[in-house]
Amino acid sequence: MPEKPDWRYKLLKRRQAQEDLVNIWLYTLKEWGIVQADYYLDELYDAFQ
Repeated sequence: MPEKPDWRYKLLKRRQAQEDLVNIWLYTLKEWGIVQADYYLDELYDAFQ
């Protein structure tokens, strides 16, 4: 399996990126509930792993 680009890992480590993920989760929680919020966050983390 090819290695994933290094920029993906660095992006998740930035404070603003982490804050954005929290805000996405909070918005989704409010609009669609915890199951969907957790699903979106898991999918985003998987995309950057």
